[in-house]
Amino acid sequence: MNARLNDSHARLLRSTLALALLICFSGIKAAQALPITYTFSGVGNGRLGTSTFSGSSFVISCAADTSQIVDARGSFVAPVSVATIFVQGLGMATFTTPTMVTLNPFGSFVTFATSTYFPMNYVPIFSEFNNAALASYNLATAIGPISGPASGTSNPNLNNPIVTSAGNLSLQTISAASFQASVPDQSSTLILLGVGLVAIRFTLRTIKNPI
Repeated sequence: MNARLNDSHARLLRSTLALALLICFSGIKAAQALPITYTFSGVGNGRLGTSTFSGSSFVISCAADTSQIVDARGSFVAPVSVATIFVQGLGMATFTTPTMVTLNPFGSFVTFATSTYFPMNYVPIFSEFNNAALASYNLATAIGPISGPASGTSNPNLNNPIVTSAGNLSLQTISAASFQASVPDQSSTLILLGVGLVAIRFTLRTIKNPI
């Protein structure tokens, strides 16, 4: 009887330890790879599908992951998983052309662009220039909102169009430009990591001092 109890106790401890390690490592992985949202906004002129807009406010929202940011010869590049644009009076559209966010710290500007032909012949969609706050930024943390002069795509490449669910986009002149990056609250990740560490400590103590 005692042997069976000890064997069951050992199996339970091994299972508990494995679960604790899984929780702990899940917390570590979540802390290393964080979702991040880049937001570009302003007032602009352009065309979306068959509709033109002038002096209309717009917001571009880009979802990315900090673990995928790469250093491309001194500039930082974040592949975008999902990007949308909301244009006042026209509504929301989703980019179907692959996109990215790039940061050139030397020129202090951030760009939202197509990534289909990166690094050659990609098409900038929104570029915000000359803000000192960008000189020490690497796209991996929250920042902003910061404002500054911006430019769009005044001459879209017909061989590399900017395609959305509402048709091709041409974002030309931009004013009142703003850029912001935001990351989610990490408290839940810290709680998950803490639970795993506490469970590991309890399991190890139980193994050392069995009931």
